[in-house]
Amino acid sequence: MATIIKAQTPFNVLIKPHPGCQLNCPFCHAEQLRRHGQSIMTAEVSKEVIRQVIESQPAGFNGTVYFKWQGGEPTLMGVDFFKLVVQLQQQIGNSASFKIGNSLQTNGLLLADNGWLDFLSANAWLLGISLNGPEDLHDHWRGEGSYQKVRLAIDKLRQRGIAFDTSTLVTKAAVTRAAEIYNHLTQEIGARTLKILPFVNAESPDSLTGDDWGEFLINLFNAWFLNGFSTFNNTTPAVRVNVFNFWEPHPITECVRSPLCNGSVVIDSLGNIWPCDFRTGDHYRLGNLITQPLGQILNGEKLQSYGQSKFDLPDGCLDCQWLEYCWGECPRTRIVTDLNGKSKSVLCAGWQRLFNFLRAQGLLQPYHHSNP
Repeated sequence: MATIIKAQTPFNVLIKPHPGCQLNCPFCHAEQLRRHGQSIMTAEVSKEVIRQVIESQPAGFNGTVYFKWQGGEPTLMGVDFFKLVVQLQQQIGNSASFKIGNSLQTNGLLLADNGWLDFLSANAWLLGISLNGPEDLHDHWRGEGSYQKVRLAIDKLRQRGIAFDTSTLVTKAAVTRAAEIYNHLTQEIGARTLKILPFVNAESPDSLTGDDWGEFLINLFNAWFLNGFSTFNNTTPAVRVNVFNFWEPHPITECVRSPLCNGSVVIDSLGNIWPCDFRTGDHYRLGNLITQPLGQILNGEKLQSYGQSKFDLPDGCLDCQWLEYCWGECPRTRIVTDLNGKSKSVLCAGWQRLFNFLRAQGLLQPYHHSNP
């Protein structure tokens, strides 16, 4: 059992207790962890993860610490694993100055089971379901027949009154179908928070270009503006969309459009620590909380340097009038290199197109920015 060293700043964790999945999606970034020979998380490791995450928070912190359970597919651990998680969080965190929250990101295939429905009804967990839109788009990427299984689970969640978000990966095949995807997720599925994720992979023909992304965003915005949000008076819209949170007083926070990569780390089933869900190669490994205090890892130079590296941007980005709205996007999308060797997001042209479109409508103005 590692000793406790307090982290310098509050932090959340993204935990991957199970590397496996019932599906075989071609874009799954958990594949890299599976290549490390991952096994499922043991009860001993899960207890140590929960203990260190709670006890390593800075003294006096009074916000909320989030345990974000993802995969692979976390529900393959079984509902009893997560019942134990709740018990341990209550036992270890009973005297904490902060609140503890949980989220579960899942493919949804197992959620039609009454055990899961009872658990989710009894616990106020944030629930995210991966759904690529209408049946043909979803099944094309996630496997034939998977949509109907997820739809069955969603219908039962709605019958129980269990709220959920949807996470939708946008590939080249989805670019011209933004309004259809929006209407399907909100009207057919009943989602009230949509998380839209662009697919970027330099080796795949399905990867988005900047023009693809811009076209999709503008068409999605038009569908959302007509149906999900009718006023921009600092109110929360009827439907929240992560890529359109510019006007909200309490927007959906996203690392991809933050100035630095920090605030969360990834913990795999063996207790290894990684700086990002998309950065799980061997050279990104920060340490292991079984053999080294989590707080020491979080305070270490390697993680701090990684967080700061997000702001290593080309001059064109640093001088851009829209900088504060994207902060150079996620480093994983920076697959375009300028003459000085600085990497730029392939999605830049798409964001620029959206921002200029919104300015033409009188809905968005550039910041007078200064570097963080």
